[in-house]
Amino acid sequence: MNPPILSPPEDHDVRKHQKVASEIVLRKYRLPRDMVRDAFQRYPDRAALVSGRGRLTFADLEKRVYSLVQGLEAQGIKKGDRVFTLLPDGWEQIEVRLACFESGFILTPFHSAHSRSAIRDAAQLARPAAFIVEPEIGQKAARDLAQMLPEMAVISTGEQGEYESMLKTHRPLPSNHTIHRKMQRVWDSHPARPENPKRFLPPMRS
Repeated sequence: MNPPILSPPEDHDVRKHQKVASEIVLRKYRLPRDMVRDAFQRYPDRAALVSGRGRLTFADLEKRVYSLVQGLEAQGIKKGDRVFTLLPDGWEQIEVRLACFESGFILTPFHSAHSRSAIRDAAQLARPAAFIVEPEIGQKAARDLAQMLPEMAVISTGEQGEYESMLKTHRPLPSNHTIHRKMQRVWDSHPARPENPKRFLPPMRS
């Protein structure tokens, strides 16, 4: 069914109401992450994500987002660093996006339709600090980028929704051996919230 065509006065009224609503939201939420934080605090037991995999409450989602934030920071990823992703549509897309909102990482998402050469070209220009991939669609691209950027963290999604490293760094040693240092599982090894919650959860603006 095609949407109804609005007359010019009706269109003007709709745009005016949209502008007012946007101004109200922006007065309360300075950044997208402020809206997410507010939802975490107000609706911990409500459903945040529902799919064939199950149901996540806002409390569950908060735990996963902050665990991912801390895991990335533990690997040296900092505000302003670029994070590449190659993930299917699903929870991880949302979790990674919210983690980037929270920490100031610059998200550059790719789709499975992107070619490996396109991802390599983008990496050559952007120099990402991390690449988060789903192994079935991103393993080859991850290997490409790991060879190009040996200091980049490569993180995969697991079957149970956890995040773990595929390979962390490749640093040539004097003996020409290569380090394959496995990263700790983010989901299992990091608390849900940082020690200083004020850093992540400042008071909301009234």
